[in-house]
Amino acid sequence: MVDADRPLILVIDDDEAFCRTLCRSLERHAMQAFPAHDAAQAIAAATAEMPGRAVLDLRLGDDSGIQLIEPLLEIQPDLQIVVLSCRQKAFRDLG
Repeated sequence: MVDADRPLILVIDDDEAFCRTLCRSLERHAMQAFPAHDAAQAIAAATAEMPGRAVLDLRLGDDSGIQLIEPLLEIQPDLQIVVLSCRQKAFRDLG
């Protein structure tokens, strides 16, 4: 159930353990967080829940999190997105 007084955050990461941990941490800080582990889940969740914020892994398995930004913004144009990566090389590849 969505609580209008708490920010709604979509956490998108293929690492399910990390995703679960981040969602729990956000919940402890008075936010509502829900997970998605791939692009299809993220699009479905964004459409159903209309979050105001998203935390997005730069790499979603074999997919690029960067390529997911545009479809997410089509669903929710005001969506604020934070992109994360554990791989230093990934940021160098962005150019």
